[in-house]
This record gives sequence, C-alpha cells and structure tokens, in this order.
Amino acid sequence: MPPPTQPCGGRVAGGYNILSGNQNFNDDNGHGTHVSGIIAATGRSGGLYGVSPGVHLYGIKALDRDGNGRVSDIIKGMEWAIDNNIQVLNMSFGDSKHNAALEHATRKAHQKGIILVGSAGNDGERGGTIDYPARFPWVLSVGAVDHDMKRASFSSKGGRIDIMAPGVDIRSTWKGGAYKVESGTSMSAAHVSGGAALVLARNPGMNSVRAQRYLVQLNQPLGPRREYGHGLLDLSPLSK
Repeated sequence: MPPPTQPCGGRVAGGYNILSGNQNFNDDNGHGTHVSGIIAATGRSGGLYGVSPGVHLYGIKALDRDGNGRVSDIIKGMEWAIDNNIQVLNMSFGDSKHNAALEHATRKAHQKGIILVGSAGNDGERGGTIDYPARFPWVLSVGAVDHDMKRASFSSKGGRIDIMAPGVDIRSTWKGGAYKVESGTSMSAAHVSGGAALVLARNPGMNSVRAQRYLVQLNQPLGPRREYGHGLLDLSPLSK
C-alpha cells in the first residue's frame, strides 16, 4: 500500500521507507494517506470509513515528498512486499513508458500470490494510453467513473481496462489529520484494492488468481469494453 500516516484511521501495521532504508514511512506528500483512507479508514472519532476498514495497512515509501521517484526504488518496494507476505499491493502511480525491470518485478509479485491493483492513468480521451504498471496483463487496471457512473473525462481508457470505480471528488484522509477531496484513477484503484481485501477476508482459502477473477466477475456492466472495461466495481454480494 502507499505510505499512510497514523491519522488515516486505518490499522497501520508496519512498513518501510525505501528511500532512507528505515521504518520511518510517514507520508510527507499526502497522496498515500488519501489512498490509504479510501482503502481502510476506520471511522475513528466520527471520521469516514474506507472500503475495508478491518484491513492491516503497510506503508511502502518509494516516492519523495513531491511524488517523484525512480523505478528502481519502486521495484525495491515490491520486493519488500514479497518478502513480507503482502496480499494486496495498491499501485496508484504510473508511467507511459514501458520498463522491462518493472515488468519483471510485477510478474514476480503476481507469481508469488500478490493481488496487484494499478491506476489506469489520467490521460483522458487519448485511447490506448493506459499507464504502466496497470497495462501489464497480471495487474488489475482501474479506470474512474464520476457520480453519474459515467467515465470520468480524465480517465484513461482502452481494451486493457479491467474495472471502473469511483474517482471523482473523493473525500478522504490527508496528512496531518486533515481531510481533502481529490480526483483521479489513483482514487479508483484504492477502491478496488479495498475490494480485493474484502474478497480475501470473505474467502480466506482463495488464491490471488481466483480472487482477481472473482472481483472482476462482481462488476456491473456500464457500457463498451473500451470505455468501461468489465464494468463498475460492485461489492454488494460480499455483504450477504
């Protein structure tokens, strides 16, 4: 998961700072805290609830305070996730350029049983512009819909989209104990990561491949595959 801070209200169980080589993974940017709140905020002190408030969050800090970083550090973060038996890896970041080392790292994580969730990107109407790592076949690629369940104008689209989820004007936690409204496929990916955690919680014996397929099968169709993938994330069957 991206680097959360304690105010996000989720159960922060640990993490690692790749940049400094220590366990000080506090979020100095805010993006990671926002994503983490969508995934797992617990409603503490009258706050909001995330998709999966019972999940244990692990912060892997591989980007600097401006949200920039090196692919090599991201790969090190994935290796940390593998070594520490992380079940769901939210990747709310992306790049338009293919990187062979990143492809190898994500494939390895997938083969080790981690569910990988990636933001499709915010490239709008330019079709076929899904970012990496979301573009890799073994990563769940997530696009964004607005409050009317229409594809967000900024959301990337294309045949590799797997799932759509809310990504417009999403209110969530922010660094320093604050709340903030943000938009982007990063927010959409966070909803799907929380959904993946719920699937595993309800089906503890399910492996990652089956869990990913099940998550996609829950989707409600919205429109053409190139615009909406397999449809809208629907977790209502998990509440029965």
